[in-house]
Amino acid sequence: MSTATPKRDIHVDTLKENTPLRMRNEESMLDASAAQVKRKRSARDIGRDMPQRDSDSATKTKKQKVSGNGKAKTVEPKQTVAQQPSNATDDFPHGSFYCHQCAKKRDSTLGIQCTFNTVRNNVNARCRTKYCKACLLNRYGQQMDEIKSCDVKAKSETVGHVKDSGYYFKCPRCDDSCNCRECRKAKGLEPTGNLTVAAKRIGAQSVAKMLLDDATMTGILPGKGKQTEKSQREPKTKAPAAQSKPRVKPDRATKTASSSKLAGTVAAQSAPKPKRQYIRKLKPLPQPRWRSVPVPPAFDLETALARIEIREFVLRFAPLLDISRAHLDELEEIGGRGRRVIDLDEEDVDEVVLGWVTESCVKAVIVGLLGLLVESDTLGKDGKKVVTDALKGLKPCGANLSKVWGILAAMRSSLSETGGGSSLAFPNPLPPPAGATVHTTRSGQLHGGGIYVANAAQFVPVLKPLVEAALDTVMVRNELDRGMREAKELVKAEREQIKVEKEKWDKNRKSSTTTKVDRENHRRVLHALEQAHQVASNAYMPRFSSLGTDHEGRVYFALSSSIAERDAAFALLDGNAKKGGKARGRAIISEDERRSMNRWGWFIGIWGRRPEVVKTGTSAKGKGKQKAEEVVSDEEDEDITTCRWWAFWQPEEIRKLAEWIAMKNGIAETGKVGKEEERRATGSAGESRSKRAGSTGTASQSATGASVEDAEGVSSRASSPLSEAPSDEVDEDDDELSPLTLTSDSEDEDGDISMRTDAAGRLVPSKQDLKVLVKNLTEYAEILDWRVWRMEEESEEVPDVKGKGKAK
Repeated sequence: MSTATPKRDIHVDTLKENTPLRMRNEESMLDASAAQVKRKRSARDIGRDMPQRDSDSATKTKKQKVSGNGKAKTVEPKQTVAQQPSNATDDFPHGSFYCHQCAKKRDSTLGIQCTFNTVRNNVNARCRTKYCKACLLNRYGQQMDEIKSCDVKAKSETVGHVKDSGYYFKCPRCDDSCNCRECRKAKGLEPTGNLTVAAKRIGAQSVAKMLLDDATMTGILPGKGKQTEKSQREPKTKAPAAQSKPRVKPDRATKTASSSKLAGTVAAQSAPKPKRQYIRKLKPLPQPRWRSVPVPPAFDLETALARIEIREFVLRFAPLLDISRAHLDELEEIGGRGRRVIDLDEEDVDEVVLGWVTESCVKAVIVGLLGLLVESDTLGKDGKKVVTDALKGLKPCGANLSKVWGILAAMRSSLSETGGGSSLAFPNPLPPPAGATVHTTRSGQLHGGGIYVANAAQFVPVLKPLVEAALDTVMVRNELDRGMREAKELVKAEREQIKVEKEKWDKNRKSSTTTKVDRENHRRVLHALEQAHQVASNAYMPRFSSLGTDHEGRVYFALSSSIAERDAAFALLDGNAKKGGKARGRAIISEDERRSMNRWGWFIGIWGRRPEVVKTGTSAKGKGKQKAEEVVSDEEDEDITTCRWWAFWQPEEIRKLAEWIAMKNGIAETGKVGKEEERRATGSAGESRSKRAGSTGTASQSATGASVEDAEGVSSRASSPLSEAPSDEVDEDDDELSPLTLTSDSEDEDGDISMRTDAAGRLVPSKQDLKVLVKNLTEYAEILDWRVWRMEEESEEVPDVKGKGKAK
């Protein structure tokens, strides 16, 4: 009989019932690792995770897994590692952000982000605006901790907010109550500055509450220097020790009253101050230097205009007249190169006659004019034969002006007999000056009715009707038509040369060797082409007239340039920079010659009374003081009550003259005339002249001595290419009249309104006419700058072409 071995239980409890259990190894390791995490993680994460872990361990405890051999399986716990923000640094271990209010960098634990869903950039997402704890409290009176710990239960308070943030906060920006600098700027308000102290003084809940009452309130602004808040309180004074009283604590009513008073003071100080009215400093009136032309007082406007007419006609139609360059150059001087019968030192200068050109020059002009008239259809067959015979007789007579007059007198008599004399009616020459020597030689005997011609100036009244008659010839009209076509080609030539110069500059500019001198040369070339076009246009101008009349009746003239200068301008437009550049040899007009003011085409001539010299306190100083005093003394010696010729030969003085006229007449911008005004000025004048006169006449002087009229007596202010004609019509907007005159409008038979006249019947320009005059003077100064540059010697220094004194 075998003995059975008793079975043993799998689990044997070796401990007694009341023996305390030993802590398991897994739990002790988990507690140890959790202690390490606490030192690294933030307080917010610790407080959030600890209750969850305790509750989990208390409610549910996992059983140990048992292996096949009956031993418990040990489970290794997972290591928990704190995740650091991407922008964590040593200074900000929990991350950082920029406060929307103060724009300063703050720690992430010291700020709060808006939880409101907003629509920006067409995206509905959570607002990314963040405020720091300090700004939220100081500027808006809100506690960040209270916002995060507030338990919102009402559903209406959570509408529009995100769900999983743990708190609900709508920032001031979304609430449209933000008072930061950017938000106030978007509303057109100034920055508030530091209003925190002021809010505390008046007992306001926050700065935002203060701004609700007055949105324009401002405090001390940083970066604006030292600022102090002014108060209406009187300064404190220490009372004597004997009279000192114990301090009494103010009651609540007194404190409230003082707080409201301070709030009113802060609001009054923060109100925007009215802007300081800007008073424009008046520019001093320029004082141009008026220099008299070296001619006697007897050389009046009528005498000068007759010579101007002859000169301009001869220069314009020189190819038809076949006159030599030497004779054309004589017409450039006022007194000419002929015989002088003038003595400016004589007391009785009214009886003195100013000399003119040489006898040979007068004869050449007469022969050229008769050569044009012989082709006139108005003379008839017999009249042409008489003029042809006169031409044959003039060739062998030499330079004896008496013989020349005898032939002309005989021709006049013959034309009157044939019936063609009406078109060639001309007066007798002027009588010889007193003291003229009468030659009794065989060649100097009297001819033509006993009139002795001793000076070329005596032929001026004879040449003037011949010039007017030549304007009606077929050859002159054909030349005018050709000039219109050539003027268009001239514009094309200028554009082509400008294009070539710009292309050349574009290539050179890309290279690294381009200097400031190269840029100045490029601008000088472009400006020279523009002025060369203006000078070359003199060869095609249809007529000549004055630049205009100023507010005091002075008439301004700018004569055309010489033939030599026109040839240089044509060469420059054709691409010949050498011939169109600096003048050489006898073509150079020195500064002394220009200063002498004997050449007609190198200065602005003015006929009238000189204005009074105004002495200003800003006179010249230093070395130029003595010179300035001499100029003023010279001008004071001149008689301002009589009309005579004045001149401006320097470009800077001409600009000063234009500015003087503009400021005298209230023209805001010197020389700037709108396109519409310029069109009306030129268009109305052209229509008026087309109705009255079809010829190309030149200007002459009326009996009043204050206006310029053409041969038919019509007011003529047509301009050469160097200027634009003032308008014959008066615009409704230009009713401002010149001072010191009582004016009235006059209408002609066609109903066109002409220039205004004053009580004495003298013409008074409108404001539009004065604008055009200023513009013409400014443009002439630019042209004269380039002409002067051509006459100067070569220099390495490149003159400035931006402002005054440009080199062209």
